[in-house]
This record gives sequence, structure tokens and C-alpha cells, in this order.
Amino acid sequence: MIIYVLLISIGLCIDTFALATTCGLVLKRLPFLHLVKNALAFAVPQTLFLVAGWFGGVLVEGFITSIDHWLVLGILVGIGCKMIYDGWKNAKVCREDPSKRKRVNAHNFGIVLGLGFAASFDAFAVGVSFGLLDFAILEPALILFAVSIIIALTGLYLGCKFARIPEEDLAIIGGIILIGLGVAISV
Repeated sequence: MIIYVLLISIGLCIDTFALATTCGLVLKRLPFLHLVKNALAFAVPQTLFLVAGWFGGVLVEGFITSIDHWLVLGILVGIGCKMIYDGWKNAKVCREDPSKRKRVNAHNFGIVLGLGFAASFDAFAVGVSFGLLDFAILEPALILFAVSIIIALTGLYLGCKFARIPEEDLAIIGGIILIGLGVAISV
């Protein structure tokens, strides 16, 4: 069970990694307070959404069991397509006028926290599945929190130090990953 939850947690944090890397690109250096706050901005929403989804799964187990995988597929494919569209649109704008490149304000905690919540919807779906499967939630929540912190810190560090991937490409990659997750869940 622990290995299963660990692998799911890593999968859930792929979009966290992409967003944290983007924040790192903007920050360019790692003041300790920003590092900790930004990592928590990703880890706390992931964990809260997992637990909220678990409660939802426990409550609606009998109502959506036959269609739950289709709901997850629709949500993830929808979000993934939107990310790909935004990435392509932004890439076109940036080619025409590089000064119009959208930047994430990683110095604004509210914006980073919003990104953390935006990256956490798939954790809700996993939480629902845990609730439907009648799993205890404490251990998975703690594992997801720890993995989210580690992956967010890694993304922030790599973004500051090494990554030079344009943000619009990260959006396209993140969208493809979400669509892949949706298809994998529904199959």
C-alpha cells in the first residue's frame, strides 16, 4: 500500500513540479522564506484536496461508482486541453512579440497559492477513489504532503539554477500529462 500511495503521490505532483519550476525561473534565486512558503503553497492544497476528495468519496460511494472514471477523464482532459491551448496561444504571442510573454509573479504568495490550488484538482479525484475504496486517509495524506514538499522544492531549485524551458512549453507539457493521467484512469 505504501509503494502504491508513493507512486500515486509522485504522479499527482508532476504538475506541481512544472509550476514550481516555473516559479523558480521567475525567482532566479532562492531566499529561504520564499522557498518554504512556495513549497507549502503547493503541498498544503494537494493534501487538503486529497482529504476533501476522500470525504466526498466516502459520502457518494453508491451514487457515482459506475461513472467515476468518466468524470475524472472529463475533468483531466478538459484541463489538459485548456493548458495545451493556452501554451500554444502564448507561444504564438511570444514569437510575435517576446515582450508580451506572460510571467508568473512568484513573489506574490497569493498567486503561488492559487497555482497550488489549481494543481491540486487531480488530488481531489484520487481522494474520491480512496474514499470509494474505503482506504484510511491519514497515511496517504502524510505521504502526499511529504512528496509534494520534496517535488516543489526540487522544481523551485531547478527552475532557479538550471531550467530554461519557456513557460508556454511547460503549459503544453503539463496539459499532455493531465490528458495522459485522465486516459490512464479511465482505461
